[in-house]
Amino acid sequence: MQIQVEYYNDTEKELFLEYNNIEDIERIIGNVEIEKEEFFTYLLFTQQCERDGLRNYKDFSKLKDIPLPLFDKFFDIDNSIKAIVIGKHNYKDFVERIGVSLSLCVMNELHNTHHADWQKVPETNFKKTLDFLLASDANRFIEVESKGTTNNDNSKKTPSVINQFRKIKDKKKQLRSENLTYEIKGNNLAYGVVSVLDNREDSIARCLLVDPIANNDIMSPRKYKLLSRLYYYYYEMFEISPYSNLTLLLKNRIQVLEKLIDIEQLNNVPLVDSKGEPLYYRNNSYSSSSVIKDKKTYFETHNTNKVIGRVYPYVGRRFLYIGLLEEIFEMLMRQNFDEIISYKTNYRTLGETLIWRLTKRDAKEFNIEWAFYEFEQLYRKGNNIEIPLSINSVYSSSGKIFGLISI
Repeated sequence: MQIQVEYYNDTEKELFLEYNNIEDIERIIGNVEIEKEEFFTYLLFTQQCERDGLRNYKDFSKLKDIPLPLFDKFFDIDNSIKAIVIGKHNYKDFVERIGVSLSLCVMNELHNTHHADWQKVPETNFKKTLDFLLASDANRFIEVESKGTTNNDNSKKTPSVINQFRKIKDKKKQLRSENLTYEIKGNNLAYGVVSVLDNREDSIARCLLVDPIANNDIMSPRKYKLLSRLYYYYYEMFEISPYSNLTLLLKNRIQVLEKLIDIEQLNNVPLVDSKGEPLYYRNNSYSSSSVIKDKKTYFETHNTNKVIGRVYPYVGRRFLYIGLLEEIFEMLMRQNFDEIISYKTNYRTLGETLIWRLTKRDAKEFNIEWAFYEFEQLYRKGNNIEIPLSINSVYSSSGKIFGLISI
């Protein structure tokens, strides 16, 4: 999927020349190839700042009145992304989400970051006027403020584009007028990105770079990157298996790391059970219930990319499934900080078989008891049912997978 990255204008270009990574910025000016899977990951799961996102996967059901069924009516994705409907008649929430998604794809190209790096660390709340997304590459902080808009020709600076640009620049003036010392400190980098879509036949989405204001250091960039990723995986695991040993022990480790000035003293110190023994995951179906799973509804994929996750209702007979690669659980048990900080897998879409383990309790909680009774005779295993389903899964570079199933 192609996008066009440009400086907003020559004045902004001059400002970026002061950045210590200007060579990297120049490298992505022009056409940039991004993965569709990466784009959709950010589109659906925006989990930082005050933006509306799927902080809890049960919230996915709230989207049933808007996003996925309507997305194709407003946008066309082929070689790039185009807006079918322009201006105020488009779906505002989609436009904002697309702005965030495209800007983070650009940042990932620049800084080799991925989805887990943009998880906000709760103890570092900023003023609400700072509506930016924050990550770290372990050496410096990376901030991005994202805006999105549509017009009839995205090569032109129409009023809607100028308005989004001004929102970023006016915020900088406002903070300075309040005598707040939000200036670039050390190697920290800040970006504004205005994403512009149009409906021309061969158009390519444009991402315009703007120089915004940067925030001061809040902790060491390495510590922030580690905590960001640990929080990301903790929140994912909490949705999959909130009462498992690994989930609870990971939360405790995060709380200890937050208080430490020197986090390296816990580097390579594995998570241990109540007997002081390192956690160990046994690679065989549902046997590791005390380590990774509790008594919730699960799915597993049975191929070389083994995944464990949960299924949530969406609309009617359609369901969302979310999971993590098995290697993520093992990595978190080991607690090798360099491994966690550098972890990255490939974005891809794979056809595979999913085994959905549905408990009677979850069927009742999600008001899908019909599914339990419909498949009970064919797929009963003890008190539960295990339904095999052929699916197409989206794999993100953070090791998370997701998709929709119909039964």
